[in-house]
Amino acid sequence: MGKRTKTVVSLLGESELPRNYNECEICYEHTIPKDELLDIENTSFTPGVKRDTAKLASSDSFESSSEDLEELCGISISNKDTKRIAESIGEKIESINKNRIFGCRALYCSIIYTLRRKSAGPLII
Repeated sequence: MGKRTKTVVSLLGESELPRNYNECEICYEHTIPKDELLDIENTSFTPGVKRDTAKLASSDSFESSSEDLEELCGISISNKDTKRIAESIGEKIESINKNRIFGCRALYCSIIYTLRRKSAGPLII
């Protein structure tokens, strides 16, 4: 459908990112494949910035984390964005941990358990 640019904040600073803007001919939904590929859908922060922001915020206040990020990387992120990023990553971690039982992946272990029960001997994968 066309090209659009997006300002992206990476660990190297801000830059303009050109990307294709597509529209489905059937449902008319708009997609930007590059955003999905680079994990920047609905955000202008790259995964590296989100990771480092969350890491700093996990051990200090959001305000202090924002200041540290600016001092260390030259990246200016508001306290509110720091909070959003840290909470978002925290929710992802919590979601992953909910899918584990006794330190293992619930789905994988339930499949192995079921296969072992159905076979009389040890299961070789």
